[in-house]
Amino acid sequence: MFKESFEGAAEEVVAFELGRLLGLNVPYTEAIRGADGQVQAALMRWVPGACLNAVIEGIDRNCQRDGREVRSPGGSLEAWFGRPEVRDQYIRDRILSAILGDHDRRDMNYMVTPDGRLVAIDHGAAEPFEENLAAVEAKMRDRLANPRSRTLDRRMQVRPEDVEALWGRVGSQLTDGALDRIVANFPPADRARILETWKRRIALLPRVMRDVLAAP
Repeated sequence: MFKESFEGAAEEVVAFELGRLLGLNVPYTEAIRGADGQVQAALMRWVPGACLNAVIEGIDRNCQRDGREVRSPGGSLEAWFGRPEVRDQYIRDRILSAILGDHDRRDMNYMVTPDGRLVAIDHGAAEPFEENLAAVEAKMRDRLANPRSRTLDRRMQVRPEDVEALWGRVGSQLTDGALDRIVANFPPADRARILETWKRRIALLPRVMRDVLAAP
């Protein structure tokens, strides 16, 4: 799959790199840069399967757009939602998109593979380069409290403490060295600014998570 810059190519590159650190199933993404070092496009591995909304509705009207019937992967749909590995991947994407400021995480933005794995796709609406800390915090709160997410939370039986507990286990993977390697994807003049932006977001996330998840 090919995405140009106006479709969120750089955002997809960041989502892949950070997602990989967090242990998230996210499509392999490779940056295509121009002569100035800027990300001009992204080449992404195609994920076979059906969108999550198609699995829920039983027919694919959005991702493949072919109107074909879609069956839940092995057993009942509710049993699939309750699989620990599915819930785990969903929570990891919740954490990633909170850091990215990606508010567009609806059921169309997850793929279900033929063997039943959940894969997070389409992070093109993310805003990983926003430097305004107040704006970043607002986006984090919006992402964590978004009704779209809360609906999926209920289907997957995800509790607020589950999100916070997983962050406690995976947050340590976002070390300075790991972030430095991701920032190397971008022009040298921009790297320090981008790195500082991400560090501030990561430092902010635990407090925002506690506040939002403690709310009724």
